[in-house]
Amino acid sequence: MTRILCVGLATVDLVYAVPAIPGVDEKAQASGMVIAAGGPAANAAIAASALGAEVTLVTAVGSHPLADLVRADLREHRVGLIDVDPRNPEPPPVSSVTVAEGTGDRTIVSRNGGGRAARVPENGLPDADLTLVDGHHPALAVAAA
Repeated sequence: MTRILCVGLATVDLVYAVPAIPGVDEKAQASGMVIAAGGPAANAAIAASALGAEVTLVTAVGSHPLADLVRADLREHRVGLIDVDPRNPEPPPVSSVTVAEGTGDRTIVSRNGGGRAARVPENGLPDADLTLVDGHHPALAVAAA
């Protein structure tokens, strides 16, 4: 089995399905909503796991209650997690994603985790056959490279 290491950002995504992306000062009624782990590295990890790889995600999640949503979703998708900032009480980054049902066009509002201290684990990073780095946590990106 291929071992994949994903290094970078994990977020809480609030994804809304709407008939059309609302314009300025417009409001839309969502026909569906999903709360899930997101972010470039987490999304890649979940996709790779769905394709049968053994995947570990290295990111900063923290101890805030919203971080439990990220952990639970990764666990459900069989993605291992190395949380490099497990005691951080701040909420993880949250993204609001609005997706137009007919076209898949989307609008994303987010606050990335740039201010989080994402230090390399004392034991380093695990070995992998393939490594994906999204660059959101520079110290981790350099260590993975």
